[in-house]
Amino acid sequence: MRPVRLELEGFASFRDRTVIEWDADTDVFVLTGPTGAGKSSIIDGITFALYGSVPRYANETTVEPVIAKRAVEAKVLFDFTAGADTYRVARVVRRSGDRGASTREARLERNGASIDVKGSRELDTAIQEILGLTFAQFTRCVVLPQGDFARFLHDAPKDRLDLLVKLLGVEFLRDVMQRANQRAEAARAAADMCQRRLDGELAGATREALDEAKQRVVALGELVAAIDADAPLLDELDQRGKEAARTAREAADAAAALSGIRAPEGIGELAGRTREADAAAERALALMDTTATAAADARAAREAVPWNLPQLQELERAYGELRRAETSRDTAEQSLEAAILTAGEAKAAKLAAASAFRAATEQREAVLNENYAYRLAQKLQAGDLCPVCGEKLAAAPHHEPPPGMDAANKAREAAEAAQKQAEAVAQKAQNERAKRQAELAERTKTIAGLEARLEGQPAAPEIPALRAEVEAADQAVRDAQDGDTRARRQHSAAVAEQDASRKAATDAWAAFGRACTAVAAFAPPEIPREDLVAAWATLTGWARAELPARQEAAETARAAATAAAGEREALLQAQRERCQAAGVDPRGENPRDACRAALTRGEIEVEQVEKLIATAVEVRRERAEKDDEASIATTLGQVLKADTRGFQGWYVERVLRRLVRDASSRMEQLSSNQYALMLDSRSEFAVIDHTNADEVRPVRTLSGGETFLASLSLALALSDNLVDMAANGAARLEAIFLDEGFGTLDPDTLDTVAAALEELGARGRMVGVVTHVQALAERLPVRYEVRKDSRTSKVERVVT
Repeated sequence: MRPVRLELEGFASFRDRTVIEWDADTDVFVLTGPTGAGKSSIIDGITFALYGSVPRYANETTVEPVIAKRAVEAKVLFDFTAGADTYRVARVVRRSGDRGASTREARLERNGASIDVKGSRELDTAIQEILGLTFAQFTRCVVLPQGDFARFLHDAPKDRLDLLVKLLGVEFLRDVMQRANQRAEAARAAADMCQRRLDGELAGATREALDEAKQRVVALGELVAAIDADAPLLDELDQRGKEAARTAREAADAAAALSGIRAPEGIGELAGRTREADAAAERALALMDTTATAAADARAAREAVPWNLPQLQELERAYGELRRAETSRDTAEQSLEAAILTAGEAKAAKLAAASAFRAATEQREAVLNENYAYRLAQKLQAGDLCPVCGEKLAAAPHHEPPPGMDAANKAREAAEAAQKQAEAVAQKAQNERAKRQAELAERTKTIAGLEARLEGQPAAPEIPALRAEVEAADQAVRDAQDGDTRARRQHSAAVAEQDASRKAATDAWAAFGRACTAVAAFAPPEIPREDLVAAWATLTGWARAELPARQEAAETARAAATAAAGEREALLQAQRERCQAAGVDPRGENPRDACRAALTRGEIEVEQVEKLIATAVEVRRERAEKDDEASIATTLGQVLKADTRGFQGWYVERVLRRLVRDASSRMEQLSSNQYALMLDSRSEFAVIDHTNADEVRPVRTLSGGETFLASLSLALALSDNLVDMAANGAARLEAIFLDEGFGTLDPDTLDTVAAALEELGARGRMVGVVTHVQALAERLPVRYEVRKDSRTSKVERVVT
C-alpha cells in the first residue's frame, strides 16, 4: 500500500477541507509541526479511511470521536496504490443526536470502477483482502511504534517478552489456553455424565438381562400357544350359552307379553256412553234451531223501530241547547237596553262638557283681547322684530298677567279636563252598547240554527215515549241473542262429548289391535271385530291359557345358559392359574389377551435391552473419546502457559531470533556494514562492531545515533515479518510511518537518522516520519508542515 492522495473534512482537528498529495517520486517525507497541531490525525485519517476505526481511541468500534468539534459529519477520501492497481476509498460519518454517530457512506473504487460493497463491514473485509492486513496488523506494521523499539533494546528479557507478545498480537494464545482449559473441563464433565449414565439408566444393559428377557418371551409364547388351543372349546361354550340365554329372553318376553293382555277399564260402559252422547247432541241441535229463530225475530222487530238511542239522545241535547239559547237571548236583550240608556246619558254629558269648555275658552279670549300687548308679548323671543316699532328685540319682553287672566286659564283648564272625561265615558258606553248588540245577534243566530236542525223532528214531549220503545226493542234482541248463545254452547258441549265417546271407542279398538299385534308371534285365535267387549274377553282368555307354557320354557333355557357359562368359567379359571404361574396377572381381562399383551411387552423389553446394550457401547466409546479430548486439551492448556517454558515462550524466542537476524542485516545496511546485532547466551541484545575486529559489546554502549539505527532496524524487521510470523503471509508493505521517538537525538545523530531514512527511501519504500523536532524535519527532502488555528488544522507541502 502506497498513499497517493488524502482528503479530510470535519475529521478530528481538520474541520475545514484539507487535501494532502504524495507524488510518485516522494520516497521520504515528514509530517512536522507543534504538538497538538494534528500530525497524528493525518495517520489516523489514512487508518480510518481503510478500516473505519482509529487505534488510539478507547473504543475502536466507536466512530463519533473522529468528528470535529461543532461539526455535523466527517468525510475522509483516500487514494492509494496496491501492486499495479489504484484504489479510492471514502467514508462519511454523521452525528445522530444523543445516539452518537454512524457511518452514512462507505464506498470503494478500483482503477476508476466502483466495487459493490454494502456498508462499512463489507468495505472493511474488502480492504483486508486488498492489503492482506487486518486492522491490528496494519496499525503494528505500517505505523511503527519507534519509541517502543528504543526501549526494546534495553528491556529485561521478561519485559521484552511482553512487548513482543503485544506487537505480534499473540495474546490470542492466552485465549487459546483458556479455551483449552475450558474444553478440558467440559470434556471431563461429559465423560463423567457418560459414566453416570452407565451406572444409572444403563446399569441393566447386560447380556444376562438380555438372556433372561429372551427366556421369558419363549415361556410366554408356549403359554399363548396352549391358551390358543383352548379357544375352540371356549368359543363353543360361549355360543351355547348365548343361544340358551337368547331362548330364555324370548320365552320371558313372550310370558311378559301374555301377562300384559288386560281389557281396558270401563270397556262395558263405553257403548251406553256413546248412545247417550248421540242423543244429547240431537237435543242440543234442535234447541239451537229454536233459539236462532227467536233471535232472528227479535232483530226483525227492532229493525221496524225507526229510532235508536243515540238519535233520541242527540234530539234531547238539541232541545236543551235551544232552551238555554232562548234564555241567553232574553238576558242579552235586557243588557242591550241598559247599555243604550247609559250611552244616551253619556252622550248628553259629553255635549254639556263641550259647551262649558267653549264658554271658558271664549272668556279667556276676551281677557287677552282686552290686554293685547300682553298677548303679543307671550309670543315674542329675543331676536324677533317688534310688531309695533319693527326693531329687533334684544330680550324677550316681560308683562305681568292682567287681572282675571289666571282665573280664566284655570277655568278653561278645568273645563277641558271635564270635557275629556265626558268623552271617555261616552266612548266606553258606546263600546258596551256595540258589545251587547253583538251578543244579541250571536244568540239569535244560534237559536235560528237549532230551530232549523229540529225542524221536522218529533216534539220534545214525544221523545220519552220513543226512547222507552227503543229500549224495550233493544232488550228483546239482547235476551234472544243470549238464549241463542247458551243453546250454541250446549250444542258444542254435546258434540264434544259425542266426539270423546267415539274417540274412546276408537282408542279401545286400537288398544285391542296393539294387544293382538304384541302376541301375534304366539299364534292367537282369529277374533271378529264387531263386539268390543266380546273381542277383549276372547283375547284375555287365550292369554291366560298360553302363559304357563311360556314361563316353563324360559326357566329351562336359563338353566342351560347357566350350565354353559359355568363350564366356560372353569376353563378360564384354569387359564388364569397358568398365567399367574407364568408371572402374568390377568385380572380384569381375558387370560388370552393378558398373555398376548405380556408376550408383546416381553418382546419390546428384549428390543429395549438390545438398544440399551447398543447405547451402552456407544456411551463407553463417547466416554473414551471425552477422556482423550480432556487429556489433549489439558496438555494444550499446560503447554500454552504464559511463561518461558511454555509454547508461547518458545514461539516468542523463535520470533525474537528471526527478528534479530533480519534486524542485523538491516543495521549492516544502514550503518554501511559497521554494526550487526545478536543475542548473547542470556538472551540479551549485543552489537557486533565490524570496525573493531567484530568485537561483541552490550547495546548500552551504543551512541544515541547508533541506538536509533538499532531500534529502527528492529522496527523495520518486525514490519517486514510481523504479518508472516503472526498470520501466515501478507501483502508487501510499500509504505511505513515512524511516529515520534526523535526528541532526544543530538544533531549528529539526527544526521545519521536522516541518512538512514533516505537510504530506506532509495530502496523503493515510502517512509513517512511524524515528528515535532524541527531539526530532523529540515534535514528531510519533503515535509508537510501542520499548523492549527482557532478553527482548523492546515497542511502545507514544502520541498527542499
